[in-house]
Amino acid sequence: MLASADLNAVVSPAPLGPRPWYSQPGLMLAEVTHWQPQLPIGILPQEYEAPQSVDICVQVAVRDTGLGLAHNLQGSFDYRCIFEAVNTLAAEGHIDLLEAVTEAIAQACLAHPLVLGVWVRVHKVALVPHCQGLGIQRTFTR
Repeated sequence: MLASADLNAVVSPAPLGPRPWYSQPGLMLAEVTHWQPQLPIGILPQEYEAPQSVDICVQVAVRDTGLGLAHNLQGSFDYRCIFEAVNTLAAEGHIDLLEAVTEAIAQACLAHPLVLGVWVRVHKVALVPHCQGLGIQRTFTR
């Protein structure tokens, strides 16, 4: 079961940076920043007509075991799980809420035994005139 804390709804991109649970010694921070896939998402009638651009940022707190992870891919966090989770969700059909995207990413990341927490921000871009994005950011921990 995921523990979730909705941070807030945002209408402009917040700067990426360390979150309180990232400040622990012995953690590495893995990031995916500003990935912009086209997703079939939204609950408004016009959002069912065509996929729309979303901006996805993810920060993953990974336990640094000190076992030479720089040369050991077996014990490293694999970013591909983020892309695969979103692509799988999109392939299942229309996505109503941004929360579904954040949860799919968090579940994929937390499946890795070295991951302690995940921060995910998802924005719909170019949805409202004079606004860079509308979206949510959430934190998930073990």
